[in-house]
Amino acid sequence: MTLQEALKKEELFSESEKAITHYILDQKEAVLAQSVHDIAEATYTSTSSVVRVCRKIGLKGFKDFKIKYAAELERRMGKMDDIDLDFPFSKHDTALDIAQKTNVLMVDSINATYDIMTRQANELQKAARTIARANRTLIAGVGDSFLKGQVFQYNMIKINKIVVTDNVPGDNTSLASVMSPSDCALLVSYSGNTEQTYYVAKILKRRRVPLIAITSNPDSMIGRISDIVLELPKKEHPWEKQATFASQAATEYVLNTLYSFIFVMNYDQNILYRKRNITEFGDEKLVKGERN
Repeated sequence: MTLQEALKKEELFSESEKAITHYILDQKEAVLAQSVHDIAEATYTSTSSVVRVCRKIGLKGFKDFKIKYAAELERRMGKMDDIDLDFPFSKHDTALDIAQKTNVLMVDSINATYDIMTRQANELQKAARTIARANRTLIAGVGDSFLKGQVFQYNMIKINKIVVTDNVPGDNTSLASVMSPSDCALLVSYSGNTEQTYYVAKILKRRRVPLIAITSNPDSMIGRISDIVLELPKKEHPWEKQATFASQAATEYVLNTLYSFIFVMNYDQNILYRKRNITEFGDEKLVKGERN
């Protein structure tokens, strides 16, 4: 969730605090030139109320807000206003138009995900450590989420970590039934309400398997049942769209970040393991290529 999206969550704020959030959203970049006293005076509130709003959206205070809000505006200003995230391409687009829109869409999605990561760094580290110490990690997801999970599985195998997923459609329920508390599971669902993934999650929960959800909706069925939630930007309609461009870019970014942090946690050993694999198997591929 971006700062602008957080400020729009009116249920978080009192009536006086809503006056502050509305003012910030209306003023946009002009807020960056104002002090906490300026905003308090303009909204007929107090400086402590302004600071309280900042803390309610996960920041330390007004100074922290200005730094992160400036970075967010810089990344977003003028980039996505004219692109429909669900249907970004029109029948009149040229190949270059599509390439440009795809570039903007992917970069914006990754930047928005990073904005969220800055506020859930502890959860990200906790998830990585849970996976690192688990005997096995089960990945549950369907469709595009399943495919992103397979790439994560392939990366993890390269550092000698056991990651399992269903190669036979529907087999995750069987895998879930043999998992234990010494294992863990990654539940990948953009909506957080994917029926098949939720069914697997319930089996895992009964077996006391630690659950890590990657979803845009922490309040979803999968979000609520999980022990750790890594939030994605909520940018796409769950169903009505040309393709899952933004959501899958965000999902892949989170999974790549998880893998990389797990790698770094045991850096020297993982480097040696990767080098040994390259020596044993990589050279063989090169030799075969030369023979062809």
